[in-house]
Amino acid sequence: MRLVSRGAATTTGLAVTGAALLVGCAFPVSTPPPSPPNVVVVPAPAQPPASAQTQYVPYPHYTVTYAPPPTYYPPSYYSADADFLSRLEARDIVTPSEGTRIAGGRQVCSNISAGSSITPEANKLMDEPYDYSAALAGYFAGEAIKVYCPQYAYQLSG
Repeated sequence: MRLVSRGAATTTGLAVTGAALLVGCAFPVSTPPPSPPNVVVVPAPAQPPASAQTQYVPYPHYTVTYAPPPTYYPPSYYSADADFLSRLEARDIVTPSEGTRIAGGRQVCSNISAGSSITPEANKLMDEPYDYSAALAGYFAGEAIKVYCPQYAYQLSG
């Protein structure tokens, strides 16, 4: 060990008056360096037999295709609804609202399938909320049958 002093030194070089600074230090020659740390090696766990391993099975592939809706009717309507509305609009039947006309057309078919005929159903269309003339009411009921329940088309004449 070497000491450096800012004051007067004694003859032995060990006692120093004033402040002493430690300049460098090393292990004594007789002391061996520290030993490396002990490393313990743990063997890896044994692999399970091949028959017990999880097998990879891929999922089936599904093809999804998208077709945009046709542009001739709003996408919120089914094609039968759009067909029914376009047939009514061809005869300038635009009142009441589209939803009411669709519901009325479906109701005509519902009542006919329950045992009614076209004449009483057309007569109902001459009242509120439709207020159609006899000719428009007959046309409305006939188009409803053609679009929504064609199995009853035998009730239509001409």
